Amino acid sequence: MARSAKFCMFVAVLFASGALYFTASLKNTREWILESYISNFNNYLDMSPTPISGKPKSSTSNSPIPKSTISRSMIQTSMKWTSTKPTYILPTSTISSAPILTSTITQSTIPTFKEGKSTMPTSTTTQSTIPTKTILTAIPGTSNLTNINWSGIHSSPSFVHTGISRIKLPDKSINAASLTTRLEKKYYSKFDRIPAQLYGVPEVDCAALFQGDEKALNNATKVKTTVGSALTDEFYLNATTDCDDFQVSRGYVMSSLTDEEQNFPIAYSLVVYKDSEMVERLLRAIFRPQNYYCIHVDLKATESFHKAMAAIAQCFPNVFLSNKRVDVKWGTFTVIESELICMKELWRYRKWKYFINLTGQEFPLKTNFELVKILEAFKGANNINGTIKNAYRHRWRNTLPPLGIQPSLGPVHISANRHFVDYILHNDTAHALLEWTNGTDIPDETFFTTLNFNPQLGIKGSFKGDPDSIGPFISRYKLWSHLTSSCAGHFVRGICILGLGDLPRLAAAVEMFANKFFLWEDRVVIGCLEEKLFNDTRDEYLGVKRFDASYYGGLNFVTDQVT
Repeated sequence: MARSAKFCMFVAVLFASGALYFTASLKNTREWILESYISNFNNYLDMSPTPISGKPKSSTSNSPIPKSTISRSMIQTSMKWTSTKPTYILPTSTISSAPILTSTITQSTIPTFKEGKSTMPTSTTTQSTIPTKTILTAIPGTSNLTNINWSGIHSSPSFVHTGISRIKLPDKSINAASLTTRLEKKYYSKFDRIPAQLYGVPEVDCAALFQGDEKALNNATKVKTTVGSALTDEFYLNATTDCDDFQVSRGYVMSSLTDEEQNFPIAYSLVVYKDSEMVERLLRAIFRPQNYYCIHVDLKATESFHKAMAAIAQCFPNVFLSNKRVDVKWGTFTVIESELICMKELWRYRKWKYFINLTGQEFPLKTNFELVKILEAFKGANNINGTIKNAYRHRWRNTLPPLGIQPSLGPVHISANRHFVDYILHNDTAHALLEWTNGTDIPDETFFTTLNFNPQLGIKGSFKGDPDSIGPFISRYKLWSHLTSSCAGHFVRGICILGLGDLPRLAAAVEMFANKFFLWEDRVVIGCLEEKLFNDTRDEYLGVKRFDASYYGGLNFVTDQVT
């Protein structure tokens, strides 16, 4: 009996040991499978990011992308849909050597989106067998991973970002489901009140437009004036009766998102006179609670437009209408006067680092995070363009500025540090120059640029070199008819009115803002830019996309500035 008992005990121990070994092996196998997926994709995705705004294609769109389109800056994913959950399929040409494996992984339930607010999912375990040629939707994009299941963030599938960021092999201890939950919580903490459908144009494929696809261009051209519902002055008067609801329903980002952005406020002037929807969409695109916004409404604007702007401004503590208004007329001192009015009113806010002036028909090409990174790379330099050699000297009416100042010619658009604005507002030399320009033609194209190209004045951030060698003008993307014919829209008074055919160039531009747009002529181009900005904002916040500003730090006006 004793021998029999010992034998039974031996068998039991052997069985238990076998069970433990099998469990451990299964766990290791599952982790190895997960690592195999990530390692395999890492070979293809370890590249510099070039984000592309996109939306999922139809359920039948699952064809591989030709290998020629796979560049070092982008891998485009095609997508197929099951219910409301997208599955990302990496093109066959990029993973032909991938082993045929499957894995059971843990996912979280998809959150719902109702009445402008999202609800957090409850964590649950669901079993899903995923083939190797599918990027695991349970693994969200972080600084180490890529391709977020954004149907789990917004119910609308139109904001799946197809840009690829540099990724690294994740820590082996990371659990896919916990990563998903952690990333979703981070997303919800800042974006939970933003209705996804506000950003993008459901009727067109913005991702294809950014790539210059002819078919997408032809389809979008047919609907470019009719997509979405035009918003009137009356709409804004009604919508702003409840400011909290207005912020939510219009999708404003009511957080600084990052400490870097919080610590680098930007001051804006917006000189506007018509089209309240375009102005409001511009404001929304650049809005952050740490920034400051002065809106100058032209004296000749309609009463309903002025009331609409006032109604929007009163919904934000950092947005205001200027106390003084002038009738802005091109080529006269009133153009500069409207800028100076906002400068004076913005000056009382002591925290902002840079001043950027805009009009109501411009739009950003960079996210707020990217703008901050660019301005930080300037290291205090002003980005103000100009020329002495090609200046239209007849504008100065055979006179010269006081105090031996050398005049120059340049655009009114500026990105200037706080010292520059201080000098304009409070220095006697600046006041003397301003008085001189008031007696010249088109003074707004003389005043700012002249101050920036006279280094003997000692203005911090001004340029010490030859204005004609200053390099690219980063503040504005602008096409002039005498310099280029590459305008997909049309020219008005020598300036290109940008259209949807310009989207590939706008996406690749290094400039911060673009001028100019007519919303009533092309609603698609603004919608697609909004989609890209939203995707990039989201992905930069979550660590999916990185922005390298080193290019800007090496520009001539940065390295040769007055300090």
